[in-house]
Amino acid sequence: KIVQGRREREIGNAVSLFARTGQKVGEDIAYALYVLARNGRASMGDLRYYLDAKLQNFATPLAKAQVAAGLSLYGERERAAIGFSAALADLPRDTSTVFRDDYGSRLRDSAAVTDYVVTASAGTRLRDEAVDQLEAAQGQTSNRSTQDMAWMLLAANALNESAEQARISVGGVQTPGRLAWALAGPELAGAPVEVVNNGTAATDLLVSVAGQPIVPEPAGGRDYSIERMVYDLNGNPVDPSAVPINTRLAVVLTVRALTGQPGRLMVVDRLPAGLVIDNPRLVRSGDIGGLSFLSTVDSPEHAAFYADRFEVAVDQNRQSGEELSFAYLARAATPGTFAHPPASVEDMYLPNRRAITATSQFTVLGPTR
Repeated sequence: KIVQGRREREIGNAVSLFARTGQKVGEDIAYALYVLARNGRASMGDLRYYLDAKLQNFATPLAKAQVAAGLSLYGERERAAIGFSAALADLPRDTSTVFRDDYGSRLRDSAAVTDYVVTASAGTRLRDEAVDQLEAAQGQTSNRSTQDMAWMLLAANALNESAEQARISVGGVQTPGRLAWALAGPELAGAPVEVVNNGTAATDLLVSVAGQPIVPEPAGGRDYSIERMVYDLNGNPVDPSAVPINTRLAVVLTVRALTGQPGRLMVVDRLPAGLVIDNPRLVRSGDIGGLSFLSTVDSPEHAAFYADRFEVAVDQNRQSGEELSFAYLARAATPGTFAHPPASVEDMYLPNRRAITATSQFTVLGPTR
């Protein structure tokens, strides 16, 4: 209780400072007020004041929606509707490629505001407007960040829980409240599936198709390029079409920035089935005599080694130069010819800035008799 009281005093001091300065910020204040409201500890006077007098000083639609959601939790429906309307009006209308300090995007903000509006049961008009904006943002976003996907999941869950009155039957079976159905290709190939709305209200349906491409995506990308090379431990390039079993290899990934805009990058190299990681750590420059020419990143933000892939995260703001290299050791373990999936680099918060290598083959030669 002492710690909680101290934290509430700190939030109160920050709220007072924000009220005096009137700067266009306040994301932390809005979230703090919402958390306090969720726990029944927010000041009704603070919530009313910030919506009535300072709403336009909040810099993001997410912050405005959080203030409105806090008021909704206290039964202030009319004030909450004003806040939600302001949040919807403030949603960005373009898919910006500029990094934001709050990791936001048009899709992330639209999904977050939708989650708050639907959870607060703010009414059909606001709900429909929020869903329309979310659909528009989703249609214009081909690559999604972790923030985008997390808030889309929350919005989908809120919409699913609010759909208790939906009466949709698929293939003659009605499941009240259900919003999603998955149908495999063979099911649809035999006969079409009939979808019927048995309710009284109109319902929009979205059809998504997922599958594996017949032709692999070619190498290329935007704002970055990535190259994968395989060497023996003497530094000689290895022919991936004829690698003797038990050969130890050094896999080197080189990422090149093609613009001056830094990013927070996730680099992933997916292993072919016949290759296993031999030593679960990054190889540093000078570790292996034959690879002394490499200039590798020694201190990334994160590195992980799995049975099927290698991952490393790096913040370009903490690195120098336009080229980043990473290396790890692997071993040819299983004879056979395997697909070698592409390696990829992606800006985690601007995922349209990405690149991949080509898909190739990797052949491990078995012992001769």
